[in-house]
Amino acid sequence: MEMLSRFVQYLQHVIHIGLYRHMLLDEEFVWADKSELDLTFWDSNEPNDENEQCVELKTEDMRWNDINCNEKRGFICSIKKARGFSIGALVGVIICVLFVAVLIGAVVYYFRLCDRGYERVKGPSRHLSLQPA
Repeated sequence: MEMLSRFVQYLQHVIHIGLYRHMLLDEEFVWADKSELDLTFWDSNEPNDENEQCVELKTEDMRWNDINCNEKRGFICSIKKARGFSIGALVGVIICVLFVAVLIGAVVYYFRLCDRGYERVKGPSRHLSLQPA
C-alpha cells in the first residue's frame, strides 16, 4: 500500500479505481474485471449516495469515495501477473547474453593482438587497422 501511495502522489488528487455499483447484484460494488471485492478503504460516511455508481481514490488520504460515473478522473491500469514460463523473456535474455559474450570476446581478442606487438594505426581512409609493430 505504501508503494501505491507514493505512486499516486504524482498523479491527480482523485483517481478512478475501477470499482462500481452493480445494479443487478443488489447494488453491491464490484471491480471492473469482475474480481471479488474483499478489501475496502471507504472514507467515513461512504458510500453515501445510491446515485453515485463509481468509486474514486482520494490520494491525500488513500480513502475511497463514491462518485457519479460521468465525472472525469485519472485512472490506474492493472494487468494480471503472468504465471509460469515466458518464452519471449527467455529468448530476450539469451540474445542479450550472446551479444555481451561476443562483445567481451572482441575486446579480449583486440587486447591480445596489442599484447603480441600489434598497434592501432590510422589509415588514410580514417578506418582503423591492425598492423605489426
